[in-house]
Amino acid sequence: MNRPLVAIESLTANLLTEIRSTLEALRALVVATVPTVTETLNLGWRSISFTHPRVGYFCGLFPFDDRIEVAFEFGILLDDPEGALHKGRGSKRVRYLRISPRDPIPNARLRRLLEQAVSLPANRAARVEFARTAGESSA
Repeated sequence: MNRPLVAIESLTANLLTEIRSTLEALRALVVATVPTVTETLNLGWRSISFTHPRVGYFCGLFPFDDRIEVAFEFGILLDDPEGALHKGRGSKRVRYLRISPRDPIPNARLRRLLEQAVSLPANRAARVEFARTAGESSA
């Protein structure tokens, strides 16, 4: 994994201490759960992206002034019995988990979602097709 992430201050400089601390805790959780990840800072998207050697990009951390969203590119394919994942904006397959610095990080739930995300089919076209089919069945 690429640690430390170069120029993360460019992303976090204007954020509250609580958001920065939560972001670092989430980064550590992703790395502990999926040790083979590579993280990339995306200033244009104001996010940190995580890729896996087998499935490629699978999730990102998006810090906001009051929360962090953990976005899963193929979140529609993840088992979410608690209904914690929210629909993505502009994408039918993205789902995200909202994390507030006022609340404890749902470690077990997040680990389970991360493990599922890197266990999806390695073939991106297959994931897209599964997501398309899942979207049609939930409509």
